[in-house]
Amino acid sequence: MRCSVVQRPRGRLPRAHSNVSPYGVSLSYREQHETRPALLAAGGAGAAVMLKATQTIPIVFVFVPDPMGSGFVQSLSRPGRNATGFMAFEYSLSGKWPELLKEIAPNVTHAAILRDPTFVAGIGQFAVIQAVAPSVGIEVSPIDLQEPNQIERAIAAFAQSPNGGLILTASGIGAVNVNLIIAAAGRHKLPAVYNQQAFVAAGGLISYGPNYPDQFPRAPGYVDRILRGEKPADLPVQAPNKYHRFCRNLDCLSCAKRPRSHSSTACLWAGAPDGEVVALKVWSLLLDGGFPL
Repeated sequence: MRCSVVQRPRGRLPRAHSNVSPYGVSLSYREQHETRPALLAAGGAGAAVMLKATQTIPIVFVFVPDPMGSGFVQSLSRPGRNATGFMAFEYSLSGKWPELLKEIAPNVTHAAILRDPTFVAGIGQFAVIQAVAPSVGIEVSPIDLQEPNQIERAIAAFAQSPNGGLILTASGIGAVNVNLIIAAAGRHKLPAVYNQQAFVAAGGLISYGPNYPDQFPRAPGYVDRILRGEKPADLPVQAPNKYHRFCRNLDCLSCAKRPRSHSSTACLWAGAPDGEVVALKVWSLLLDGGFPL
């Protein structure tokens, strides 16, 4: 049997980036298809390319935002086609972001939701945020991400009203422009919640989201099962099983008071709208562990 994986350094399963030419990706994956492998593995947008190339060769995908909405599978429990794998996140995750924004900045009454309206998951994320936000006293409005100058102007216009905050949803264009968004949030003193840890490492205030790297070492288990005879159509699509909350500043001593196995990091922030210092304990969360406040 032959299993084809387009590899990155250190042998990791691939991630498809938005700045890769779709023609280049298609050619690479078509070449893989022409070798008649026993299985294909794909990350993100690469899964869509592979599914268009073949409906017979088994595919294991990772980091796919909405497998059903994208047409990759018929259902999450019974994919029903030649593909299965690991979804990037569940839409219910998005409901935690307005809760977290209200926690770190209690005076926030309205939030701009930075989204890509052309991204299938962007619509779903905004719908969940819109449903949850009124319960925590926040009114939301979308900012559709297009190009850098437009993003900067939209955030500046939003910041003219007091007691505002930002939520960055998951999207390729948001990731590409995250440094601009972080800088704009700091310049206009807007508390902001991000969707992944890497954005906190880049200077963002706080994030809540799945442990994305955890998906990649889980995928070989499905590869092994399929190569041993199981069908992708019978293997359920799996959601992330670990979620994390991360903050920018590590000076908060409350972190040291808890066992390291229970605490991911902690932060101390003096940028809330009324100037108070907010100390947050940040725990590594399991999917069924809730969202401790």
